[in-house]
Amino acid sequence: MTSVTVADAGGDEMTLFNHNGYIYPDFPCKKAVLNMPAVKVRSDDVLVCAYPKSGTNWLWEKTRLLLVGKLDCDDVSKMTRMLEFTDEGDYKDLPSPRILNSHQLFRQLPVDVSINKPKIIYLIRNPKDLAVSCYNFVINIPHFKYNGQWTNYLKSLMEGKFDYGSWFDYVKDWEEVKKTTDVPILTIYYENLKQDTFRETKRLSEFLGVERSEAFVTQVCNHCEFDSLKKLKATSKVTRESVYRKGQIGDWKNWFTVAQNEWFDMLYAEKMGDCHLDIKYTSKLITQMSVVEIPDEGGDVVTAVDYNGVIFPNFDPDIIRNISSIDIRDGDIILCAYPKSGTHWMWEVTRLVLAGRLDADDRDKMLTMLERSPESGYIDLLSPRLLNTHVGVQHLPPSVFNKKVKVVYILRNPKDVAVSYYNFNRSARVPYKGEWANYLRPFAQGKFQYGSWFESVREWEKVKRTHPALQIHTLFYEDVKENPVREAKRLSVFLGVERSEEYLEHVCRTCSFDNMKANAASARAAKAYRKGEVGDWKNWFTVAQNEWFDQLYQEKMADCKLQFRYSLDASE
Repeated sequence: MTSVTVADAGGDEMTLFNHNGYIYPDFPCKKAVLNMPAVKVRSDDVLVCAYPKSGTNWLWEKTRLLLVGKLDCDDVSKMTRMLEFTDEGDYKDLPSPRILNSHQLFRQLPVDVSINKPKIIYLIRNPKDLAVSCYNFVINIPHFKYNGQWTNYLKSLMEGKFDYGSWFDYVKDWEEVKKTTDVPILTIYYENLKQDTFRETKRLSEFLGVERSEAFVTQVCNHCEFDSLKKLKATSKVTRESVYRKGQIGDWKNWFTVAQNEWFDMLYAEKMGDCHLDIKYTSKLITQMSVVEIPDEGGDVVTAVDYNGVIFPNFDPDIIRNISSIDIRDGDIILCAYPKSGTHWMWEVTRLVLAGRLDADDRDKMLTMLERSPESGYIDLLSPRLLNTHVGVQHLPPSVFNKKVKVVYILRNPKDVAVSYYNFNRSARVPYKGEWANYLRPFAQGKFQYGSWFESVREWEKVKRTHPALQIHTLFYEDVKENPVREAKRLSVFLGVERSEEYLEHVCRTCSFDNMKANAASARAAKAYRKGEVGDWKNWFTVAQNEWFDQLYQEKMADCKLQFRYSLDASE
């Protein structure tokens, strides 16, 4: 362990210390770092872990109050429970549950963490605001002995030269840990906590296993508002006010030059290309949502929800807003498809293939639809959970890419999709009254719910190339229609369940389109099933519309190798 001086890009130096090649702040108690592996951690401890200036003090206060269950508890500094800052003797004999914290990598935490499996709350903040906050922190803390300029600090910080190393390495390491460890970890994004503090605080209380009334959760949220905490800590004897600066989302725009921003975006793409995180750099990404009426070419409207420029059906806005924070877990199976591609049909087939019996519980697909139903409705289902969604790749919960999940991806030719979607919208809760001739062009242009079919398909094809570790099984609607038993067999192999051909034949008969439509639980459920034919588009498309669509397809999908069938006629 040695004291080191690290220079920024302009030559200004910062005093830090090096332990086994890892850089720490120049903490007064070096013993805490030396003894880290042997620190005793209990199974009922709670650890708050984050890269510096991600909002750890803020989250610490929320966690502390939720566990204690009252607002008038003793004022305790997070620093006195920080593993690499404080000697173990200062918190060793505290009553359970103890709230500890660290900015270290998972592998640098005490050995007992992997053995006793305490609950870990992992906090992520967008790296641009984090960089600005880090700079202002080190400038104002005397022991860093740093007087450098922002321009010189930013580059050195993102290269990992300062304490705790590279932010990129830090978050990627934690994402890998979440894939492999059985230690319970709750991921919270700073921006979500800031913009929807009640929801995220409620999630936190549920993870902690403490029952707190909505009234108390609201009190905690109000007590821990950033400005309130900053004023409170200004008079505190245990916490410095300097740990709270602005706490805003998007303050980085007042610091980054255009050139710095472009450089940073290129660096992020280079470093994080294989790591999908739900990073938000501005509050607008969370707050812009409204019910809209989208006109077709004749002036008739489709009623939908506009969420940051993405069009959803007229679902509950709170559920749509919460998609990114859904806790996907290992073993989940997710059916993904653009609407009207046969999702209801394949849901039933998949459900029965998994269950291994025809009299399995008849659970409605809509109850586990990520953008349609609250997470509370399926969070306690036994694994493997069967979930489904129509959202585009970019709107999936980030944990989809970090967990061991299986994705069943369903494709259908876009002409039959267009016709089916038109008829579905005509029967919607707020019915669309327009004519087919006025619907087709706006649909193909991506103006209605879920946007462009072309973009959706291209994005999924890109994911297959860029995320080879994500298990994706592609089913074509037309193939299932042509030979359902063959496709059900392929599906069972992908799901890792052995089912006899006789059973799969029973499943396919039970799940024939006519049977499902006849047995739909309600008239509204029956509307999900119309004809289910391959090639019905020929009864709707005029010759001119067909020629226009074929030309559009060639323009949009020129670099896509997918081959769609528009008829089951072998002669075509």
